[in-house]
Amino acid sequence: MDISEEKKLQMKNTIRQISRYQGYLFSRYIMLSLLFLSIVYYIILSSSIYSSYILLAALPAPSIFKLFLSTYFQDRVTEPQCKIFTMLKRKYKFNILSYRSHAASFFIISFFIILWQLTLLRSTWDSPFSTLMPSIILCIGVFSRLSISFYYQIKLHYCLLNNQW
Repeated sequence: MDISEEKKLQMKNTIRQISRYQGYLFSRYIMLSLLFLSIVYYIILSSSIYSSYILLAALPAPSIFKLFLSTYFQDRVTEPQCKIFTMLKRKYKFNILSYRSHAASFFIISFFIILWQLTLLRSTWDSPFSTLMPSIILCIGVFSRLSISFYYQIKLHYCLLNNQW
């Protein structure tokens, strides 16, 4: 069975989107748990808790972005896809609206963490570890997003080759 170039390109694009979506989800959970741990750490030190504001903004962020993006993506016409794509999307609970909303919230939360890092660099009374904490959270979040995306790309290619979808 010869697959056309258009189907191959559509398959790669779908696998890439699903793997990025899984990376965004996993890094979101990692970053939220690290932000919660940083709040606990700052409460123990009785220091300022900038991370609580970021955590409070990060929790509803995908829902808010989904609400704003729903008007844009509601008018789009979806292309008919083959059974494999719909099965993969259903298995990983993927839709383009949640993918875009999680991507936007990841970048906004990363921007807030960078701002938090800049405010901590200006203050001189914090400990060295607490000054580096936003950078550590951001590096772990970005690394987890990239590594999980890479893992799912390999996993989905393997599953499709062996008919395990």
